[in-house]
Amino acid sequence: MIRKMKPLIVTGQGRNGTTITAKLLDSHPQIKMTTEKRVIQTMLMYLKSLSWHNNVDFKTHPDQFSYVANNVGEWVRIRNTIAENLRRAVEEIYYDEGVEYFGDKYAQYLMNLPYLRMLFPDYRMIIPIRKREAVLKSFMQQPWVETGWMKKLSIEYERFKAIIEKIQKEPNVLVIELEALQANPKKVCKEMAQFLELEDKFNTELVWK
Repeated sequence: MIRKMKPLIVTGQGRNGTTITAKLLDSHPQIKMTTEKRVIQTMLMYLKSLSWHNNVDFKTHPDQFSYVANNVGEWVRIRNTIAENLRRAVEEIYYDEGVEYFGDKYAQYLMNLPYLRMLFPDYRMIIPIRKREAVLKSFMQQPWVETGWMKKLSIEYERFKAIIEKIQKEPNVLVIELEALQANPKKVCKEMAQFLELEDKFNTELVWK
């Protein structure tokens, strides 16, 4: 039985406030978030692997379906059935009485949007962003970042930025600014509550910890 819980994804490049955003969301009594558990991502990659095996990308001719399915119609039925059962499995894993949203925080969800839409047509996504200079400075302060990574990190920042700009006006996507969250957490939390159609019950004290 599908329990009608709504999927909630926090994504974006690292050092942009994804972790604090996920913690804020998890502080709400009707939201259950995990942080990079990648259960959902594993299921997305499974759907993606099926598409690779069938040379899909939604452009394949029926006679090219030889690995998993014999024709387009059969492939669509297989894909939809698998997606429905994967969703049911995720909801069983995360189900908790009184919880309306379940989800995870992970950067790669932004890179797998076609499969996320396939698995969760009704998903909501919150993407925190931060000024470029602050992101790069934060990265360079991490002990695991190697000397000379600045160019690589700049390219990555622009790649995420391009994807976000493309989807930010979609009704199921909310982009928040980390600087605004830090300056006025109550205002941003109210915006998130309105976006999720929930009462504003976030623990804003988490922003300062």
